[in-house]
Amino acid sequence: MRKVDNNNSTIGVSIAFALFVLTSSVFAQPPDNAALLYYQAFLLYEKPDETTSRMLADFHDGKIGANEVIEQHIEKNRRVIDFIVTAADTPNCDWGYDYSQGVDMTMPNLAQLRRATYLIEAEAKLLGEQGDYKTALDRCLSMHKMALHAADRTMISYLVAVAISARANQAMQNILKDMPDNLELLNSLKEQFIQIDGKFPLLKDCIIYEGQVCAATMRKEKIQAIVKMTPDGVTRDPKIAERILSADDDFFKRNRDYWFKSIDTFKAVLESGLPYPETWVKLGELERKIIQEAEQNTDATLTSISLSSLDKIYNVAVRRKTHSNAIQAAIDIHIIKARTGRLPDALPVGLPKDSFSGKDFKYEKTKDGFTLRCQGKDLSKDKIYEYEFKVSK
Repeated sequence: MRKVDNNNSTIGVSIAFALFVLTSSVFAQPPDNAALLYYQAFLLYEKPDETTSRMLADFHDGKIGANEVIEQHIEKNRRVIDFIVTAADTPNCDWGYDYSQGVDMTMPNLAQLRRATYLIEAEAKLLGEQGDYKTALDRCLSMHKMALHAADRTMISYLVAVAISARANQAMQNILKDMPDNLELLNSLKEQFIQIDGKFPLLKDCIIYEGQVCAATMRKEKIQAIVKMTPDGVTRDPKIAERILSADDDFFKRNRDYWFKSIDTFKAVLESGLPYPETWVKLGELERKIIQEAEQNTDATLTSISLSSLDKIYNVAVRRKTHSNAIQAAIDIHIIKARTGRLPDALPVGLPKDSFSGKDFKYEKTKDGFTLRCQGKDLSKDKIYEYEFKVSK
C-alpha cells in the first residue's frame, strides 16, 4: 500500500513538473505581436528634460560626443530599449488600428515610435563611440525593422517608416566611418541589410491601402469627417462645401467609383517601369487633371480633396531607396577595403544604382574615404544628392 502511495506521489510530482515546464515554456516566450512590446516600451519610457533633450539633439547631429547625462538617459531607459529590440525582431506587428474609421482613425503610436527611434539611435551612436560596433550596427538594423513595423496601410504610416529608415541609414553611415576593418561583420551586415530593405513596402501597395481607408470615409454618414479632413479646401470653395453637405447616397457611390478608378490609374503609372523623371511628371499631371475636372464633374469632388501630393510622396520614396542603395554600395566598398587593405580605384560592377537616374553612382575617392554621387536630380528639390563615407585608417 505504501508502495502504491509512493508511486502515486511520484506520478503527481511528475505531472506537476510537466505542467510547470509546459507553462514556463509558454510564459517564457515574448508575445508574437510586436505591437504589444512596443506599447509596453512606450509606457515605460522616461522622457528627457529640456536640457537633456538639447544634448541628445546635439549628440545625434554630431555636435557633441557622449557625456554622463546622455549615458544616464540611455541607462534609465534600458528596459525600454530591451522591449524595442525584442519587438523589432518579432515578425508580426498588428497595431490594432480601426480602419473602419477612415480618415478619423487615430494612430498615436507613430509619434511614440519615432521617439523610440531616437532612443535606439542614441544608443547605437554611444555604442559606436565605445567601440562596440557589432551591437551598434545591430541597433541600426533594429531601426530598419522598426520602419517595417511602422509602414502599415496608410500614407502617414508609410511616411513615418521612410523617416525612420532615413535615420537608420544615417546612423549606419556614421558608425561605419570609425569601425576598423572587419570582414566577417561587414559581410553579415550586408546580408541582413539586403534582406530587411527588400521587405520595405512598395508605394503602389500603400496607395491601394490608402485608397481603401479613404473610401471608408466617402459615405453620407461620414460628412463631418470629410469636412474635417480638408477644412481649408472646403472653406475656400463654398460650392464644394454645399455640394458635399447636401449630397445623397448616390453622390457618394459615384465618388467612390471615381476614387478607385483614380487609384488604379496612379498604380498603373507606378507599375509602368518608366524612369523616375517621367513617372514624377505623370503623377503630377494626373493630380492636376483631377483637381481641374472636379470643378465640372461632381464625381471627382471627393477625389480632388482626398488626394495626397503623390508626386511628392513618390519623390520621398525614390529618395529613401536611393539612400539605401548608397548604403548597400558603401558596405560593398568597405568589404573590398577590409579584404584588400585599400579602397577600390573604380566603382565595382553590379552595385545598387541611383534610383533617380537608374545609373550607377559616381564614385570618387577622397582624403578621408569616398563619395557616391547621384547622376539624376531630385526634381522636387532641384538637387543632386551626394553621400559622403569616411573610412577608418
